[in-house]
Amino acid sequence: MRAIELRQLRYYVAVAQAGSFRKAAEALNISQPPLSVQVRQLEETLGMRLLDRDAAGVRVTESGKVFLAHATEILHRLSRAVAETQRAAAAGSSVLRLGCVSSGQASLLPSVLARVRGAIPGLDVEVQDLPTREQLLALADGTLDAGIIQLPAEGSGIAVAPLLADPLALIYADHFAALDGVADDNLLEAMGPLPFVGFSPVHASQLHAAQLACCRAAGFIPLARHSVRNAYGLIRYVEAGLGVSLMPSTYRSYLAPGTRCRVLPRSQGQLVLGLAWLPDRVSPLLGRILACLLPGPDAASGG
Repeated sequence: MRAIELRQLRYYVAVAQAGSFRKAAEALNISQPPLSVQVRQLEETLGMRLLDRDAAGVRVTESGKVFLAHATEILHRLSRAVAETQRAAAAGSSVLRLGCVSSGQASLLPSVLARVRGAIPGLDVEVQDLPTREQLLALADGTLDAGIIQLPAEGSGIAVAPLLADPLALIYADHFAALDGVADDNLLEAMGPLPFVGFSPVHASQLHAAQLACCRAAGFIPLARHSVRNAYGLIRYVEAGLGVSLMPSTYRSYLAPGTRCRVLPRSQGQLVLGLAWLPDRVSPLLGRILACLLPGPDAASGG
């Protein structure tokens, strides 16, 4: 198959988005004939029609829609690669691309940023709010340098090191004030029959798993009447009296006055947050950051 040229991708995306060759040519500041030729050659290379042409303009075919999504992503990644390379060169490669799960943004991210910025003056940190699974994918494809994730986690070639063990806490509102008189050792047993606000197994799978593991260890399955995507939604549901819940204790600062929060012993349930990176892609900058955040053996060996 003939090689596909980058300009053919740009031309095709421009035509598909503009809906006409004339408008695309104007946007690209080129004449229409060479634009038409390049798109036609792209179709010949692929062996399929990407656009249906008529007097009113063009319409993207079903095959063309699939190719358009991939072509747009390729151009976006290329643009980002160029921008990040230029920025790294201008800053002396002092850019850290860091992922962070939502549950780590209050408990761990501030201290991590303070430590690395204190150790590396002028460091530019770009933080992305991503769940653990997406961070592992981003590490693999090179769009992240390191990530604050929930443990345990597995990924090909990924090294991890624990940074924080955050105990779970039982939270409830006035509607369930009877729990105030329950001893700490009997709290989980007492909440068993009560309506429960759970994290979504789809959108917050590891927080959901931590809640479920804690309840199962106490001998019951929670009566999950409500499901939320994040801790902020969970707190609002609990404050509305819809149920009781378990959450990482570091979120207690977000609770409204009067909402009860009783931290459980770590033996009953905890959320472990850690740092993830690829040992075979440790740049000099990332090496300095690992040395700042991790004990000697972890930083030196990549795990």
